[in-house]
Amino acid sequence: MQPTELTWEPPREVRVWDPLVRVFHWALAAGIAAACVTGWVHRAMGLHEAAGYMIAGLLLVRASWGVWGSHYARFRNFHVRPSLVLDYLKALIRGRAARYLGHSPAASAMALGLLLAVLLVAGSGALAAGVVDLDGPLAFLFPLVSDRTALAVRHVHDAAPWILLGMVVLHVAGVIVSSRQHGENLVRAMVTGQKPLATARHGEAPVDASDLGVRP
Repeated sequence: MQPTELTWEPPREVRVWDPLVRVFHWALAAGIAAACVTGWVHRAMGLHEAAGYMIAGLLLVRASWGVWGSHYARFRNFHVRPSLVLDYLKALIRGRAARYLGHSPAASAMALGLLLAVLLVAGSGALAAGVVDLDGPLAFLFPLVSDRTALAVRHVHDAAPWILLGMVVLHVAGVIVSSRQHGENLVRAMVTGQKPLATARHGEAPVDASDLGVRP
């Protein structure tokens, strides 16, 4: 009698995004929305500054987690080489982009770009509060900064949110296009942390599935 041959089948879904990454993502979105509403609509400066400092705290946590966090959260595992990003975007336009479990090259570049844009907004806001309004932890810089420099910082803080919001629109558009092209719900993945190892449109394992010990 021949022994039964056991075959291993990969799980239908795998954990990609850890709880800290997911909480950070949605908390940052809420913080940006709160900062925009309190800064542009209601002009509630106290709440606006509170939202800004919360965002700054989130950035510090995410920066640390990008070094010591889980595999897909680490910045060193982001695919940001320019040639790789460009090739991915060309394939995405043709409807032939490879599927990734973690950030795709385009998503990697966008994620880092968004973090830098948020840093610019929060940093210029904290600096403007200190050297223009004499408020916050950077108020000690007021005697060291000229009026011209202070005014320039204020202009940067007024303009930077528009750059950030433009990138947010591109980010949302990229999520929609990638979800449709690959046949998966990326918004749901950022809520549950789970992503399918294969989809109806992509039967093969994702490019970076080997990071989980699964052969592509």
